[in-house]
Amino acid sequence: VSEICESDFRDDIRNKANLDNAIEDIQPEIVLHLAAQPLVLTSYEQVYETYSTNVTGTLNVLDASSKSKALKGIIVITTDKVYLNDEAKRAFIESDALGGKDPYSSSKALADQLTQNWSRHNERIPVAIARAGNVIGGGDVSANRLIPDIVSSISKGHAPQIRNPISVRPWQHVMDCLNGYIALIDFVSSGRSDAFNFGPNEGDFHTVEEVTTHVLNLYDISNWESGQTSPNKEAGFLTLNSTKAMKELNWKNKISFTEGLDLT
Repeated sequence: VSEICESDFRDDIRNKANLDNAIEDIQPEIVLHLAAQPLVLTSYEQVYETYSTNVTGTLNVLDASSKSKALKGIIVITTDKVYLNDEAKRAFIESDALGGKDPYSSSKALADQLTQNWSRHNERIPVAIARAGNVIGGGDVSANRLIPDIVSSISKGHAPQIRNPISVRPWQHVMDCLNGYIALIDFVSSGRSDAFNFGPNEGDFHTVEEVTTHVLNLYDISNWESGQTSPNKEAGFLTLNSTKAMKELNWKNKISFTEGLDLT
């Protein structure tokens, strides 16, 4: 790269005109689309905002990105929740059926399908889709997030309220996840399009209770309480099979489950 241009432009991806202008000004080579309404429980309360941001917003990003004359590829980040979860307690692979049961999961499944369809009709532009799991790490400050809520409770002198202690999630440190996204930059730059799962190693699928116990042990605390379960349903068991990314992208996790919790 002979010249690096840094700029910071902030807006709503639903505002297509402003998005078009930003892309026109920047002329990016690679576009990584991570913007979203990213919370399951919030999606029940903000249904319109969730679908308009995650679906229409994604279409706006794809269309605006295509206007960059320097474009080499687009990377769209969806989620592990795009898969049609039948609670069969098996790890999802990239060819499994998509379709979420809550507004957030549904909107991201639609964004994923939209991206695939858009890519088929814009073959000259390489597009990669990344499906990641429950990412932990610094900067995680959204509502109803397990580790931030535990730490917040401890700081206030309260016993943490744990909503679904037996739920299983693919916990993964953010740096491992981002390494996958970086691998996709090389992938699309070489002119290829495809979808990839980025999740933890097979032995690193753990319950909410296991995460809670480990974090509390770091503070020499052992007690937590069962919190009020939300009337809005969340998946009980959700895991990813990342073999494809390991084989085709030479990607792998470098941070173990306990190391990730300690770092967080």
